[in-house]
Amino acid sequence: MSKRAVLYARISSEDRDQFVPKLPDQLQMCNDYAQQRKYKIVEEIVEAPNSSGTDPNLPGWLKLLDIINSGAVDVIVTRDPDRLTRDVDKFGDINKAMKANNVRLDPVTRTYEAGHRGDFMMWLDVILADKDRKDLLERTERGKRNKVQAKRIYVNGIPPYGYKTHIVTEVVGDNVLVKERTLHVEPEEAEVVREIFAMYLSDRTISCTAIAKHLTEKGITPPGHTRYISESNCVPADAPWN
Repeated sequence: MSKRAVLYARISSEDRDQFVPKLPDQLQMCNDYAQQRKYKIVEEIVEAPNSSGTDPNLPGWLKLLDIINSGAVDVIVTRDPDRLTRDVDKFGDINKAMKANNVRLDPVTRTYEAGHRGDFMMWLDVILADKDRKDLLERTERGKRNKVQAKRIYVNGIPPYGYKTHIVTEVVGDNVLVKERTLHVEPEEAEVVREIFAMYLSDRTISCTAIAKHLTEKGITPPGHTRYISESNCVPADAPWN
């Protein structure tokens, strides 16, 4: 009798600097692998792009747990264990469900022998993935702090409403280098921000829609008119707030 298999594919923002096939390719990889082993595919689960493996409420993850606990599957096929999650605690949850329902994890890129040794190697891979994730977060945070201390503020290209980007450049040979990037308060927009907070704090029952309507009626230029660089993304100055 063929073993029943569920396929699981996920990519996240953490994967952008690593070799992680796109979702369709990843799912096809799992599909080919399952067919080679003559598994009966009962479900294909694909998380939305850039889904964090640490999120315990991902739709696909919750569906996977339901399928495992229902007894409708024998094998989980995924590219490798960190596609399920890079979080040790979260992996513990699914591992407990798999043990209780006699379900086995069968990754495409890894082979785990049956028994304690195979379990140990699987857990070791998950622990290393968890460490890599935390190291990446630490390096990212450290990099952001260093940029702030060096006055090279990272604002994703578009400054938040109420601020303007102030850039100091330096010519080095044929290149123009950014020497300093900071945020300066934009007085007129800052007054609008203060008004928004004042309205909200003065009447905790007021809705965001009511505040937006008030700003529109006052004829205040909306953020979309000044936040974007290209003309195609720029909204009219008299457009309503939302």
